Amino acid sequence: MKDELKIFIHNYLENRNIKYFGEQTEQLKNLLKFFNSGILTYDHPDGFCKYEDNVLIIEHFEFDSSCTNKKGSKNRQEIFRTSNYEPQKDTGIEIFRDEIKCDYTIENYVDNLIKNFNKHYDEIEKYKKDLEKKQIITKNTNVETLFCIEDATALGNMDSATGEPLIPLMCKEFIDIIKKCPKLDYIITGSSIGQSNYTWFSSTLKIDYYIKNSYSKDVKEIANLNPQTIVGFGHI
Repeated sequence: MKDELKIFIHNYLENRNIKYFGEQTEQLKNLLKFFNSGILTYDHPDGFCKYEDNVLIIEHFEFDSSCTNKKGSKNRQEIFRTSNYEPQKDTGIEIFRDEIKCDYTIENYVDNLIKNFNKHYDEIEKYKKDLEKKQIITKNTNVETLFCIEDATALGNMDSATGEPLIPLMCKEFIDIIKKCPKLDYIITGSSIGQSNYTWFSSTLKIDYYIKNSYSKDVKEIANLNPQTIVGFGHI
């Protein structure tokens, strides 16, 4: 997960406009104070920041709006399949066209988001214990926790009616879960539509600011974009 956290930082945090609702300027400043001390990658959790007697635990995870099975996300399986085509010809130029075959739905989006969130939330105490073993955290350390949540759906997720990107922090079902999670302090979500990236932040204590702009899976429908792929091979 080290590399995935680095990619998330590059895509959604470096020189990015971080958006949020409500009066959260001080909370974001506190988070940036951690970032300015340096983000160190790790194994479990994915990373951490430390300044003086303060440590920020950072955990990154992905989700998407495809169905899942024993092999995991269908979206991930299809991206792997279409990007690992092997040419059959020995000479000339070969063009390979394909389609990522997934059924993207709002039900999958919300269910996968919450399932993956709960899985990582249940690990928070273990993250702390692992850092205690390395003496990164001591009995005098103030510990805070950040989840970096990435929507990894191919081409992203947008509202079929408005074309607006779906932002995880605006999902009502997810907001209801966050309000019951006192061990988590901050969330940053990264999502994209085509070449446009969207970064949103919230302190868990301020998550109610998102309720006014929230959406429920009962009233939303995802635009199914059916991503196309093309790979070219030149043989010598």
